[in-house]
This record gives sequence, structure tokens and C-alpha cells, in this order.
Amino acid sequence: MAYFREASPYRPAYFSKHESDLYDLEDVEKISGEHSEVLEVGDKWAVVSVADYSRAMVFKGALRRGNLAPIRKMGDYLRPGFNVIIEVRRLKRGDIEPRRHGCGWVVTKITREELMVSPAYYRDAANLFDFMGTKGKRRGQARPREVDGLGAFTGEAVQLIRSFLTSWNGISLSGIMDNLSDAHPVIKDRLDCVEDLSDFLEGQPRFFTVTSQGFVYLNGGHEANCVQEEIKSRLPRLDVGIFGDEAVIIRKPWRVGGVIKPIIRDEETRVVAFDTERASNGDCEYLSTVQIAIIDAVCPQAYIFDVIDWSDRDFKTSKLKHLLESKRVLKVVHDCRGDSAALENYGIELTNVFDTAVAYTTIMEQSNVRYTPPPNFTQLCNVFGRFTPQRNSKNVYQGNRNFWASRPLTDNMIDHAASDVMGLATNVYDNMTSFMNPAWKSRFNALCTKSLGH
Repeated sequence: MAYFREASPYRPAYFSKHESDLYDLEDVEKISGEHSEVLEVGDKWAVVSVADYSRAMVFKGALRRGNLAPIRKMGDYLRPGFNVIIEVRRLKRGDIEPRRHGCGWVVTKITREELMVSPAYYRDAANLFDFMGTKGKRRGQARPREVDGLGAFTGEAVQLIRSFLTSWNGISLSGIMDNLSDAHPVIKDRLDCVEDLSDFLEGQPRFFTVTSQGFVYLNGGHEANCVQEEIKSRLPRLDVGIFGDEAVIIRKPWRVGGVIKPIIRDEETRVVAFDTERASNGDCEYLSTVQIAIIDAVCPQAYIFDVIDWSDRDFKTSKLKHLLESKRVLKVVHDCRGDSAALENYGIELTNVFDTAVAYTTIMEQSNVRYTPPPNFTQLCNVFGRFTPQRNSKNVYQGNRNFWASRPLTDNMIDHAASDVMGLATNVYDNMTSFMNPAWKSRFNALCTKSLGH
């Protein structure tokens, strides 16, 4: 007779031949967290071990987790000898197939937890940004062969395949091919057979390991704070003051053109930092200010447009709408979702953005970091600008929903609005672009488009 002890947060379920305060297995109807081994695999089923003498049957439905497509062959996901963690239940009267295979249990959930160890070269955070051409490789470490076989679409393909393996680590090459139907046309065209897919994955040793059996595994990566510290170590610390002192306030719609026209007329694509401040009237949110800062290495300048009293006609006829919808002017903004939604209420479709929240996510993804929420504005400036914005308005703003509804604009309000754009204009944009791998450009653009919500 075998005895069973249930899993706890600190210990997996296990079996014992000693009675000693354990449950009698014959009295247990369900088991969670049991470490098991795959014994047999068919096209539509598999058999795993339960304790030393019992067996459990796995049906394809137990594997349909996350964003995986329906499974065609069980052999694409399980092979004899694989170690798995299972949840099982006792057989019921209608469980005929398990009885035929000598099984006393049915698997209700099955997972594989192992991550492969990434090459030593990438375990050194100093090598995460080797595409920048900077030094940092330790002695004795050879850089693995890495191929950006899809150019700017490499990152998009890597992240798509990572999403499959996050749902189920250890998928066969043919199993991944079955899940590429919704990929970008460029990716589907380049990875149109198992051989091309295998070559691509083997050229991404930072993220994947392809076994001799043709199974693909995720490699372990870094924590977000480790990557942040590596970035900060490469940038000089800055000492900046309060940005609101030099901001220009513009209240009249007809005066906007004097600021906007030179930006739009410039022959080269211009870059401006952009943000909005909004007030709410119950469930209705409306614009209070729109602010931009011209990103200039010598003398960045902030402009605050006080639009709280503007009419719909003022927005439609002003050059501000022209600027925000221009494809020639790149708008740098931190988390554009709220700004884009607010502008749409005024008939303005925000276009051509560099979202720093998206850029942060992309930099973490290319460094093989599991998803972490983007930092707030102050944290972003601390990492990529190496300064902390000084805001006199912080204590006044917190918890005050009508802060941006009052007029005239106070020094605190001007300081806060100017800081949001001048912070981005002060090295943050340039530094973030330098840390972004060109192979992840398509992934970044896709995420920015998604944030805009058009």
C-alpha cells in the first residue's frame, strides 16, 4: 500500500510506503502538484506515472492551455521520459479508454516547468547589449552564433514563439509551425518549413534551445532590476533643476502657429516630446493642457498650450492638430493610451509616436526578461535619463481629481506639465533608442500601434 501527502506551497505532493501521518492513497479522490514521468505516448493520448505502481491517462484537452492552437498530435508536446507536474482525479464510470490502458487516474492538468540554462555569455548582463558595439565580454567567454535571420522582424518572431513556450515549454518544431498561422506575413514567408524554423531558432541562443529530438525550450533569462542596473551603469548621472521655470505658456489658438509651423516645415523629421494633462467632470474626461518640448541637444524648449477653454473649432483649425497627426514629426510620449483616447474626443488622431513605456517593454523582451509592468515616469527618468525629475506639485496633485480643472495655472501646475515633456527631452529618448536592438523594430512598432488604439 502507498500513502500520499498533499502538496503545499513549499513542498510537492509525494508518496511513501510509511503510514506515519500520511493519507492512504485509496482514500484520495484528487491529487495536485504530483511530479510524474511520461510513460507512453499515442496520437491523442499519453500515460504518465502516479506513485510507483499506478498510471494516469492524459487526453489532448488537458494540454489546451494559454494561446496554443488545438493540438494535432500528442507527440508534439510529450515524449516518453519527460518529467511533468500533474493534477489527477479518480476514474469515473464513463472513463473507458483509461481502463483499457490499465490507468486508475485521469490527468486534469499537466505542465512542464523546466527552463534550459542559457549560454554563459548571456548570463553576464554586460553582454546583453553587445549589438551596441560596446565592450563588456568576460575573458574566456565566446559569443554564441546569433543570426537576425528576419531583419527588423526578428524580435516579433522571437516574442511570438516565446508566447507559445510560456504556455507550454518544450514544443516540437512541427507543433510551433501549427501555431504560426496568425504571424506577420513576412514571418510566415521566411519560416515556411520546419528546416527554416529550426535554423532561425538555433540562431537565437539567447532565447531558445533546440534539442536533438526537435523540441524547442525557453532559456532562462534575467530579472528586470538586473537589466536596469546594467543600463544605469553605462550612463552618466545628471543633475537637473525644475523645468517649469523656462516653459512658454500659450493660451490663444491663433498663437499656436508661431511655434508649430517651424517644426512642421523643417525638411528633416523632427522629434518632440509630448504629453497631456486632463481633468474630469464625473465620468467625462477633458483636456486641460497639451505640452510639447522640442528635443534639441543644445537647448530643448517646453511649450504648454492651455486648451481648457478651447472649442472644437479651435482644435480643428489650430496647427496643434496638424502637429499631432503629422507623420513627419515623431512624438515621444510615456504611455500614450490615455493621451490618444482623450485626443480622439476632439477629432485628433495621434500619429507617429515613440512610446517610452513600449520602448521599455521592448528592451526588456530583447534582454530575455519575462514581462514586467513598465515603470512610472519618475522611474523611467531615473534609469534612462539618470536623473530624478523635481516636482513641486507632487503632494498637491496626489488625490486631487480637480487639480487640472482650476485656473489660472499655478507654478506647481506649470512645473508638473513641463517636467513631463522636458524629462523625456533630456537624454531619455536618445538613450532609449541606443539600447533598442534594430532587430526588434517591428515588434516595437506593433506595440506602439496597439497602444494608440486606432
